[in-house]
Amino acid sequence: MIFPKFAGRGQLPKHGFARHAQWTLIASEMRKNGERFMHLKLRNSAKSWQQFAYNSKFDLHVVFPELSLQTTLFVTNTDAEAFDFTLALHTYLST
Repeated sequence: MIFPKFAGRGQLPKHGFARHAQWTLIASEMRKNGERFMHLKLRNSAKSWQQFAYNSKFDLHVVFPELSLQTTLFVTNTDAEAFDFTLALHTYLST
């Protein structure tokens, strides 16, 4: 998970902080069609404020259909100022 910046662009550390942050599990359920659904959230913390001083909410929805992975990402700016960000997912999973 790469947020709020990709690679070496801008002032933040490479790939931002989301991949190293503590996520909160909001929901995990098995759907009637047999798919697993998960909702995770990331909110500002003292550590993230050192790198990205904007109020924001970041939600990740993950669905595990048969032999695949589907993700939906939501970034909400709750700050009084606009901010720029980049968002990316690596095409590999760590094992």
